[in-house]
Amino acid sequence: MKESKLQKQILDYCRTHGIYATNIYGAGRCAKGTPDLLLCIHGYYVAMECKVGNNQLQDDQIIHRNRILKAGGVWSCPRSLDDAIAVIKDVEAWTKNT
Repeated sequence: MKESKLQKQILDYCRTHGIYATNIYGAGRCAKGTPDLLLCIHGYYVAMECKVGNNQLQDDQIIHRNRILKAGGVWSCPRSLDDAIAVIKDVEAWTKNT
C-alpha cells in the first residue's frame, strides 16, 4: 500500500466520525518534515506521519516529532488504519477524563 492510500483511509475515517483532519501534502509552504495529517480531536492537536512497509522517519520528520511532543501535542506514526484508530480512540478517552 502507498502512504497516500493510508492517508486517505485515515482522512475518510476522521470525516465519518466528525473529527477535523487535514492533509497538508503538496501545500508548498509547509516546512520540510511537517507531518502528513493534522487532526484536532476535542481540542487536542494530533499529528500523524504515515509510513508503510519498511519506510522510516527522515531526520526532519524526527525534528518535527520532537517539537510537537515538547509543545504538548500528540504525535504518532501509524502504519495502518487500525494504528491510527487506536491513537484517535486514546485521545478521545483522554478528553473524557479531563
